[in-house]
Amino acid sequence: MKNQLFVPLALLAVGFIALAQPAMAQDYSNIRIVRLSFVEGSVQYQRLGQDWQDARLNLPIQEGFTIRTADGYAEVEFEDSLTLRLATNATVEFTGLALQNGGRVTRVTIPQGTAIISAKIRRGDAVTVAAADLSINVPRNGRFRVDVSPSNSWVTVLHGKVGVDSNSGNTTFLSGGHTLHVDASGSGSPEVASNPPQDDFDKWVSHREEAINSAQSETSGVLGTNSYTEGYADLYNYGVWSYIPGYGAGWMPYGVGLGWMPFVDGQWQFMGGTGWNWVSGEPWGWLPYHFGSWVNTPGIDWAWLPVGASSWMPAPASWVHVNNQLGW
Repeated sequence: MKNQLFVPLALLAVGFIALAQPAMAQDYSNIRIVRLSFVEGSVQYQRLGQDWQDARLNLPIQEGFTIRTADGYAEVEFEDSLTLRLATNATVEFTGLALQNGGRVTRVTIPQGTAIISAKIRRGDAVTVAAADLSINVPRNGRFRVDVSPSNSWVTVLHGKVGVDSNSGNTTFLSGGHTLHVDASGSGSPEVASNPPQDDFDKWVSHREEAINSAQSETSGVLGTNSYTEGYADLYNYGVWSYIPGYGAGWMPYGVGLGWMPFVDGQWQFMGGTGWNWVSGEPWGWLPYHFGSWVNTPGIDWAWLPVGASSWMPAPASWVHVNNQLGW
């Protein structure tokens, strides 16, 4: 596999990109770019109708998936800087992930536990969060927290504004600094009060967002594009950029050692409409395994090139048949 530039098979790339483009009127697609971007402690996922499995970092997430935490945290990155983070002992169901009429439709359900959602809404997007007997609509940019227990539910707006629909049929609009509380029995009206003090999860989310925003800013400056930023922070923290003769800027991961090559630490996983996806076990293994291409050059070894970085693919590798065996 030496001295080769790996690019996606033309039919695979064209077929997927055709599905992933913003839709025309009445068009509908379930192809979304969503990943499990942080895992700490015990985190599991479940596909519809299947058993629970341990969730790996960089797992592509599709409509119908459910993720739950036990003693740790989890983070899910969507396109356009929409992020959902789960505290301990929490569950989220991805009930709707779609492209419709040029916008992204995101519907998630939080049956239990605590989640913080950070949203940057673009025109045509729709984000809805269901929690117990509440439905939360996100009309614009903001950050809010949802807490669900067997007897109570809370929606806490940290920044921006959301609309909360309850069983009473009324919509309450909450702005930053306000918390809505609902008794799960439905015996009383929703109560609105000032936000409680921050806890350890709030502080972790704030620190995480600051670090990611800083790293994304540094890396996007190298790439010269802001069309897709999820995963840029990983490159900043886990590798270095160098000039690759004949190719231009290339990125190389830290500490991989002599003889390292891509597509070793991880597994191929079949993901329905997108086919076989590479799920990397490396902490930086999202952007370089779904965008651009890898090259191996004398004296440098393997480097990732940001060529075609705005077009997502299941993996930047070509599939070949050799001696009745399938390989990349």
